[in-house]
Amino acid sequence: MVDLDDGELVGGRLDAPSVSASGEPTIALRPDGLELALRTDEGIARWSLDPAVWRAAACALAGRGFTPEEASRYAELGPAVVATCSTGLDRPVNSG
Repeated sequence: MVDLDDGELVGGRLDAPSVSASGEPTIALRPDGLELALRTDEGIARWSLDPAVWRAAACALAGRGFTPEEASRYAELGPAVVATCSTGLDRPVNSG
């Protein structure tokens, strides 16, 4: 996948044929660009490309927002990046 804004490769290469042996497409991008589907031997694999979904998953995985040090490190990316967790998890962790 490629970031369309700057043409940079995002993540690793997805090695899959774009059409099956019968000529049917095996990869599809939802029209709004927020989901990718891939036909596999087991069925259809779907990946969300929605930044909000990825943010929520990161917050759930971390179980917290940024520490003060992390917030400082990423501050130049803007408040939307620093305040990643909208459920109060973006409050700094008490390190004491």
